[in-house]
Amino acid sequence: MVKTFIVAGLAEWVCALKRFRVALLLARRDIVSRYRRSKIGPWWITISTAVNIAAIAAVFGGLFGHSIKEFLPHLTVGLILWQFISGTLLEGGSAFTESAGLLRQMTIPVFVFLIQGVARNLAIFFHNFAIVPFVFYFCDVPITLVGLISSFAGLSIVCANLLWMSCILAFLCSRFRDISNILGSILQIVFYMSPIIWIVPRGNEFLIEIMNYNFVNYFLELVRGNLIGELASVKIWLVPLIISILGWSIALYVVGRFKPKLIYWL
Repeated sequence: MVKTFIVAGLAEWVCALKRFRVALLLARRDIVSRYRRSKIGPWWITISTAVNIAAIAAVFGGLFGHSIKEFLPHLTVGLILWQFISGTLLEGGSAFTESAGLLRQMTIPVFVFLIQGVARNLAIFFHNFAIVPFVFYFCDVPITLVGLISSFAGLSIVCANLLWMSCILAFLCSRFRDISNILGSILQIVFYMSPIIWIVPRGNEFLIEIMNYNFVNYFLELVRGNLIGELASVKIWLVPLIISILGWSIALYVVGRFKPKLIYWL
């Protein structure tokens, strides 16, 4: 029975891949409609992010006694990646409820709306990523080809994980509407528990042990660690890959099992 549902979920994913262009067009439509009549469009988010990074670096860098040239690259990449992760998960939770009209009227694979959310936030991520070269130049951090390739390979693994997480959250939030209200609070706690605006002190075994169980830390190391020259260890690569395989198995089961009921939850 479980295998049957997973196969049904896999068939849904294959159908969504055939309509991949539709998901991209929907993501583009969202961005265009959000910034219609704006002179600089999504670059407003980039400006806002740059101001936040400067403010946080000035406050927390001085508060924790970090060197600005060490702390600023750490903060910049970490905060930009976190905005991508949190934005994708928050919007993923409401992916089906916001597209309820289309789901009621048309036969569209549910994964199309999840890909739409990831693509939309990925576009914003790359807009914000324009800040990184300026920060690295200011802080004398070299960008190597190996580090850049490794970083974007890590980003693809992060996207794969965010897709299955968004899938499960979308079904949960469609069935239990209160979860969407709780999700923001949970992500806020995860933000403070992750090394984004702070650096794990060397030799602090307690914090290092906690980071072993924080999935966001693995995502950060895959992208930020590789980019700033601290190439990720085998463990940093393996854990997200294993989580992705297990997570996708669950997500495909959920789609195969509950998609027929989804229309009644919207």
